Amino acid sequence: MKPFFLMILFAVFAFAEIPAEMEGMEAGVLGNGTYLTTGPTYTFDRPSRQGGIHSASEEWTPGKTRDRILLNRFVPNSWNVQPAGVWLATGNEVGDLMYQSIINQGYGEGNRTPMMEVGFRTPNYKGFWVTARFIQADHFSTSTLRWRDDWIGDWDYALFGENLPFMSSAYAGIGYDTPFSSASILAGTEYYWVYGESGRWIPVHNEPRVEWNFNDRLLHFSYNWEKQLYQNKAENEKGWRSVWNTTLRLMCDRDCDDPLLLGVGFHYRSVKDSGTTYFGLRDNRVIFPFAEFVIRPLQPLEFSGFAGWNQHDWMVKDSVELRFEAGEFVRNKFGIKNHLGSSLNPMGEDYEFFGEDTLRLFTDGYMQLHRLYLDVGYVSPRLKMGIHTAGWIEKGAETFEPDAFHTVSAGREKYSLRTGNVSRIDSWIRGFSAEADVKLWYREMFSFGGRFGFERIDGARKRFEVEPVEKWVQLDASWIFKGVFHIDHSWFYRSDAAWNLRTEEPFVVKGGWFWNMSLSQRFPEYNLALTGTILHALTEDDKIQVPNGGYDRTRFFCRIQKMF
Repeated sequence: MKPFFLMILFAVFAFAEIPAEMEGMEAGVLGNGTYLTTGPTYTFDRPSRQGGIHSASEEWTPGKTRDRILLNRFVPNSWNVQPAGVWLATGNEVGDLMYQSIINQGYGEGNRTPMMEVGFRTPNYKGFWVTARFIQADHFSTSTLRWRDDWIGDWDYALFGENLPFMSSAYAGIGYDTPFSSASILAGTEYYWVYGESGRWIPVHNEPRVEWNFNDRLLHFSYNWEKQLYQNKAENEKGWRSVWNTTLRLMCDRDCDDPLLLGVGFHYRSVKDSGTTYFGLRDNRVIFPFAEFVIRPLQPLEFSGFAGWNQHDWMVKDSVELRFEAGEFVRNKFGIKNHLGSSLNPMGEDYEFFGEDTLRLFTDGYMQLHRLYLDVGYVSPRLKMGIHTAGWIEKGAETFEPDAFHTVSAGREKYSLRTGNVSRIDSWIRGFSAEADVKLWYREMFSFGGRFGFERIDGARKRFEVEPVEKWVQLDASWIFKGVFHIDHSWFYRSDAAWNLRTEEPFVVKGGWFWNMSLSQRFPEYNLALTGTILHALTEDDKIQVPNGGYDRTRFFCRIQKMF
């Protein structure tokens, strides 16, 4: 094997520009860590070198002011306002129906599940603009279709189609922008499914949802109201919930080079329930005030952190980072991070109601996570490379203590449900991770790079709800022809991961290779772009990454977009 090919094979990470189908499904284009996906409303996302054993989506931070709270997770908001333009996207899971019928001996799955999106946003007129958007991705929905259909019966649970997508959303709104600030109000309706701690997929219909946002250099404000309908026709259950979410944050987080930055804010959430809503919030409300700081006594040295507290929960984070250079191109940094708190997400639900059982989603005590990291890097106009190491210890990590498992069947599929309570791992967990990465450029037409890494975790592994992957590799290549035709490739490998507490026996997600590719043709004279993307090719067919989740099949989608 030639040395050049070996260099390519073991080179590591370049941040390919391969798009995801929609917000909430970005994990499908990432390989550097543990990303176990089952649609846009639930992903176990744990980037490499994060530290701790939790999903990043479970962790509250001041920056998650607009992310949607689904149960105890923060999900990227599909109501993010797009740049001025008009666009259309559509796609499907790959698989010919006749071919599927032959290989399944006449027991084909029927029509594969599509995705679709259409929207526009006008150019600014004296600062004002209007927008509307419909977006829906049915991917990952097939294996749970019959089970979820029992919940809704003949209820038409989507804005378009009959595949019971995990999210189907439409909104319209108006906004006003200046060079220093932006404001918007959006309103619409949507359907989505929440993945409960019980293992159930629970349908929610927002009719309507309204959202207000204001941002400038210092002030960040977000408010939304949802009137949610819960319904289980199989059990003749129905309930309504009104939800208010408000965030106010005073913090300069852009274009600020001051040596001392201080910020304050609060996150407020309240609910009003009637009938059966399946979830509960202590006192029907929670307010979480917080304070932030960034101190730079010297240009290479930075102290930062925040603290938040209320009558039930508290959270403290702090970090110290030292950046130092050695020559023109060498960039290094060393840091220490600490995270202590009584809950990963103080804004989330406190109870899930499952028949006669109540699952308690909070617990006593607190967690503490301490992490050290060292990054050594070289950056030049044509080459970027680095080595990154991190070590961490954690005590009091949140986990789940199941007291019973239940199996339900729908068609040929079987699903595992559980009851129990959230608890803690009251012993130390230790982890060490290391990565190496490189990226090379050739003029303005080609780049190649990649990343490989590993992580070793020691501790009470049988009490981890998810055992993260231990090894990953990601390779990326991009070509740009005459500045208008782009080809992006991404190959990545992840080793096995396992869910220990969602089923009686560990649910192992087998590792393997994935391949993503995107082709894009730009027409600069018309401000027009055409893009086609294929995701998760070369993988094991019909892999399920989350217990009671859907099949992760190869998908293709295309987009046409004209910018104004």
